[in-house]
Amino acid sequence: DVAYNYLPYVDAGVFIVSADPPLSESEHQFLKDIRGYVDKLFFALNKIDQVSDEDRQESLEFTAQILEKVLGVGCVKIFPLSARWALEAKQGGNGAQLERSLLPDFERRLQEFLIHEKGRVFLKSVVNNLLKLISDETVSFQLEQEAVKLPLQELTAKIDRFEQEMKTVSKDREHNGYLLSGHLKTITSGLDEAIGAFKRDSLPVLHQELDNEYGRLVRRGAGNLRSELEEFMFEMVRDRFTGWRQHLTETISAQLEEAHRWFATGTNETIERIHALTSDIFELKLKPFTSVEMLSTAPHNKMSEYR
Repeated sequence: DVAYNYLPYVDAGVFIVSADPPLSESEHQFLKDIRGYVDKLFFALNKIDQVSDEDRQESLEFTAQILEKVLGVGCVKIFPLSARWALEAKQGGNGAQLERSLLPDFERRLQEFLIHEKGRVFLKSVVNNLLKLISDETVSFQLEQEAVKLPLQELTAKIDRFEQEMKTVSKDREHNGYLLSGHLKTITSGLDEAIGAFKRDSLPVLHQELDNEYGRLVRRGAGNLRSELEEFMFEMVRDRFTGWRQHLTETISAQLEEAHRWFATGTNETIERIHALTSDIFELKLKPFTSVEMLSTAPHNKMSEYR
């Protein structure tokens, strides 16, 4: 709610995602809302230190495809970076590692924007806000004009009819909300079960591999036993977790797509119903409504520009 309250005053925004797609439904909705207020969005793909170069490229393309589905093709430019590497580099004064984190590239582009483009974006943002305000006021004015023309008895009847219809719509929306909540609880329950099964299957294997590595290092006479064991454990956990996470992501994404498809269809029908109802009762010519879009989690096209 705090973020939404600031939307009318924002000139530009920085949206941070990690190399762990997909975006949540709330993030999808937030992007749709913020696009109406902000002309230029900066996207940062964090945690690139946790993936290989190949996985980073795949994550960039996948994330960009999702973002372009929401914001439109050509509106997305993603800056990969590692906040962890950048922090360690600045604390240790390591210039090479700082460049490796790719944070300087992002900072330079943001600085260029603030210096050269902020005024243009601010002006366009103001214009867009004015257009939205004019559209809202136009509908309000049309309603007032139609209300003035009608006899009081007929106007009262129309209002009563509209209120009765809206009660039905409200009940349908509440019912759909319960059904969606049930869908999400089922998905969450399945996720908990999958995590539990992964832990049960993985822990014995990890313990055994760690014991084997410990024995190997002791026999070799390793000088920094703790450090080498920590590094071995990190690599082992990461390798095992990455494959499992990818499979789980695909499964959850498909389930969310199905739930969202059902909910979006119902929402669009409700919007269309209200739209038609308002036009019919108050005899207004309204603009076509903007439907709730379906999610898309399968990358079909590569993004037009990324870094």
